[in-house]
Amino acid sequence: MRSRVMLRAITTVVATLAIACCSATAFAQSFPTKPIRLLVPLAAGSTADIVSRYAGQELAKALGQPVVVENKPGAGGTIAMTELARSAPDGYTIAFASQGTLVFNQGIYAKPGYDSLNDFQPISFVGACRTS
Repeated sequence: MRSRVMLRAITTVVATLAIACCSATAFAQSFPTKPIRLLVPLAAGSTADIVSRYAGQELAKALGQPVVVENKPGAGGTIAMTELARSAPDGYTIAFASQGTLVFNQGIYAKPGYDSLNDFQPISFVGACRTS
């Protein structure tokens, strides 16, 4: 009796994983169908620009679609982040963000044009650097 319950549990887990994998594969085949825009809130040639271009190349390889890096410097990053907040939430416009664009600007500017907590969904952590 106990082995039958275990067998049923294992079968359920395996079936669930199989369905999840098939669903992920089906979704992956339908996205993306067009190029992805990667907004960088800093000037061309900056460290964030260099890292974003490298990440964009790797993302393009993985997804099979071009990733177009667009530098939108100015106003402490609010120009790029406001454009991201106003874009369609379909995953075709993404951005590099930092604590400056997501945290500090909310306190520095009265109306930055976006709400960091409600307008964005994080998709990946790219990296950090030590300051000491």
